[in-house]
Amino acid sequence: MSRMLTAALAYASRGWSVFPCKPREKIPATAHGCKDATTEPERIRAWWAATPDANIGIATGEPSGLWVLDVDGDEGLDALCDLGHGIPGTLTAATPSGGLHLLFADPGGLGNTASKIARNLDTRGTGGYIVVPPSVHPNGGRYRWLGKQEPQPVPGWLIRLVRTPPADRPAVPRTVTTDTAGYVGRACEAEAEMVATAPEGARNDTLNRAGWNLGTLVGAGVLDSTHAYQLLEDAARSCGLDDREIAQTLRRALDDGTRNPREQVAS
Repeated sequence: MSRMLTAALAYASRGWSVFPCKPREKIPATAHGCKDATTEPERIRAWWAATPDANIGIATGEPSGLWVLDVDGDEGLDALCDLGHGIPGTLTAATPSGGLHLLFADPGGLGNTASKIARNLDTRGTGGYIVVPPSVHPNGGRYRWLGKQEPQPVPGWLIRLVRTPPADRPAVPRTVTTDTAGYVGRACEAEAEMVATAPEGARNDTLNRAGWNLGTLVGAGVLDSTHAYQLLEDAARSCGLDDREIAQTLRRALDDGTRNPREQVAS
């Protein structure tokens, strides 16, 4: 039995609904993404028999009883600490990109957010998912658990921040980096994940924004248009959009972004 299958079955035995993601990726490997998640052992065995090194996704929210605060890298950790409450004590996984997944008992109704609490702090509820240990990140590192604590109730201050409309924020400055390839890779990964985990009612809009954002990199000459299209097409299919809707939205968004090339991608 593969290491991934053993872990997936163990998660399912806890009542967490699992599904396979592509090896060393965050993109679901099933037709309907996290909607296909299950705790049924035979289905799980069949998935990992077909792809033993598939990463493990867990459907958050109602399917697993989990709500997750996704802390993205050092910037996310700084943003969390700046809130003045410290890092909440709960079941936590370290991501290979330097961030954290804080897993709480799902209180219901909090849903998925992107940078609503603060930049680089996202949340995952019903309709979302996370990748869990011992999955392998695109950078080659493994996700890992930090201790064995059980998921705790969501702190009241965090619930209030999620439910409070965000204050107006200043515009984000243009990105300047000497690591063009690294920056583009991270941008592609982030946009694909946003599309793949977009909740119902926001999927088409999320795909449109992601297509425009990557289109600006295509226009700058640092990203291949075919690669951008295929990446977002896969992500959109995984969140439940049909091929016709994907084609109509994505092609237009990429074209619009391409006509507005991003400036100062590299110095």
